[in-house]
Amino acid sequence: MPALVLPAILLVFLAGCSTSSIKPSTGPITFTTVNGSPLASFPASMAAGSTAYLMVNLGNDAQLLGADWTVSCTNEPPAGTPLPPGEIVDQSCGTFAPVHTLGGPVPSYATSAASYVTLYTAPAVVPANGIVTLYAKATDDPSRYSSLTLTVTGLPISIAFAPAPPSTLAVSATASLKAVLTNDYASAGAKWTVACGAAGANACGSFSAAQTASGVATTYTAPSAMPAGSVVTITATSVSDTTKSVSAAITILPVTVTVNPATLSVAASGTGLLSAAVVNDVSNAGVDWMLSCGSSTACGSITAHTASGSAATYTAPSAVPGSGAVTVTATSTADKTASGSALVTVTSPQPAKVNGRVMAGAQPVAGASVLLYATGESGYGSASMLLNSYEDSAARTDDNGYFTVTGGEACPSSASELYLVARSGNAGGGANPNLAFVAALGSCSSFRSTANVTVGEATTVAAAYALSGFMQDAAHIGTTPANQAGLENAFATVWDLVDPATGEARSTTPVGHGAAPRAEIDTLANLLNGCAVTAGGKAGDGSACGDLFSNTGGTATADTLQAAMEIARHPAESAGAVNALFDLANGNGPYQPALAAAPVNWSLALHYSGEGPVTAQSAAVDGSGRVWIADGVDGMPSVRSTSAALPVPGGDSNSLAVDGAGNLWVVRHGENAVDEFVGIATPVASSPDMNEKGSGTAFRR
Repeated sequence: MPALVLPAILLVFLAGCSTSSIKPSTGPITFTTVNGSPLASFPASMAAGSTAYLMVNLGNDAQLLGADWTVSCTNEPPAGTPLPPGEIVDQSCGTFAPVHTLGGPVPSYATSAASYVTLYTAPAVVPANGIVTLYAKATDDPSRYSSLTLTVTGLPISIAFAPAPPSTLAVSATASLKAVLTNDYASAGAKWTVACGAAGANACGSFSAAQTASGVATTYTAPSAMPAGSVVTITATSVSDTTKSVSAAITILPVTVTVNPATLSVAASGTGLLSAAVVNDVSNAGVDWMLSCGSSTACGSITAHTASGSAATYTAPSAVPGSGAVTVTATSTADKTASGSALVTVTSPQPAKVNGRVMAGAQPVAGASVLLYATGESGYGSASMLLNSYEDSAARTDDNGYFTVTGGEACPSSASELYLVARSGNAGGGANPNLAFVAALGSCSSFRSTANVTVGEATTVAAAYALSGFMQDAAHIGTTPANQAGLENAFATVWDLVDPATGEARSTTPVGHGAAPRAEIDTLANLLNGCAVTAGGKAGDGSACGDLFSNTGGTATADTLQAAMEIARHPAESAGAVNALFDLANGNGPYQPALAAAPVNWSLALHYSGEGPVTAQSAAVDGSGRVWIADGVDGMPSVRSTSAALPVPGGDSNSLAVDGAGNLWVVRHGENAVDEFVGIATPVASSPDMNEKGSGTAFRR
């Protein structure tokens, strides 16, 4: 069969139809809708974490193999790097869904564009250079591709303190600070700086960490010396974007020292107590004391160092300095630039002189020994100092009970309290060795000679109750140097209960706000009077004194003062014991009005009421004897004392406490908050119980 010969033109046509030499072509990557419709304009950037639909048109894709999508950026990890847990594809430069599509455009017969468009999600973290490059590569020939470069932008970084820094800090104090950053995609954190009006290393303070991650604390330490202007500015700046920062001003509080009392009078060779309250001393280092008076040797002496609020004992020189005054300075141990001072006037010692009368009810006590004492200062119940002697003939009462006592010794200290003790004597029933009366006079610095001191049963009852925590017996009434104010308050309480001039119980306190338990005191005074007007006796002998002693301690009780002390320390004995004492008291005795029936117990209480619409909720007593009361006046919560009133901003102020530094703490229950009124109260010194028996007495203004 002859060979078939085709026309040359047909051969050329067949050769042109070969597909092996035709390469696919890729059009530009386009932004589309979910349906594949091109957007009117294409963005040049995308926000971190945002999404966009993309499509690429392919030409010469005879087998309809489509395109593969990839992306690259500077955040892309090296090849072979394990993926983070939970990830199946690397997401550092963004992701595609799906990663393979058919070539566009979407044909008209297609019912969905899902196979033609991909959803690109930008990376959550902005790449280091802020750029990603997208690739659409022809599956049939990956060398044929289109690319698109986009800028990835993050949301603006913001930075804030959480919580806010303190508005004030004491010198050398520390504070924990945190800065929280949002949209810090690089997690670079914040850099800490501080500025102030001072120069030099750490002059404005320092940080334990100069750079922290978001939410991680750094410790700021305030400068050890006051900066110029007293204010430092703390700044936290974003490391990723230094235009973003947050600042706060902190006022640095200086160490201050206040000496109390500001003035003091002390007799030559006598002693006085001072204390220094140190505020803003974070080290609690206390104070160092020094004296100056124009002479290097004649200023006296003082405790070298004390803690804040603790008492320092000043001992005056034996001779009055030339100026008559000594400047006492307390300097902060932690900050030598902070100090406070007080002026002590040194006076020549003057013996006390007391005029008065000893009475057993309405009967004068003749021939009684009258002793003048100054309270002890070496501890609770320490030995008192006798200022006269038994041999002083002027210290015995005459037939009408009158006496004059002139102290042969000066008070050991201006802060010492004076009191009288009358012993024995005859009140009409014969010489009575069991008669012992006491009358409180007041402090050496404030006591003035008077002709109207009456010593009797009522003054003895008042002293036994008010001084029970400081008294062992008539010759032992004392306190510690740190609690002289407590003893002073106890003596003042005696005067709240009785009038020292008349020797009679009061119905109201001298200031008029307190109701005194007069009927109870009169009843107890009549109880003592039953023994005082006799010739005495001992427990178990059937005498009036013996019956009294049998019901107040038995054979251990030997005089009327001891009997009163036993009742004060055992006010709530059995009903039988309470009734027995009441039965011994003469209801028609010289002290009236007396109780008409036996009390529940023999405790004494002063009752105080406020002025106006006051709702007293709680009380605290400071070291100066001021009572701080949480109350509500005109519907507004407040805290008030005998010398000050403080508004409390909201809440119910119904719990109070005074600490050892003189700070008054007020709990506002309505707001779950606590207010600290710094240094407004007087520090409280602890006062241990004098005995194991306790006391049922409630006192103080």
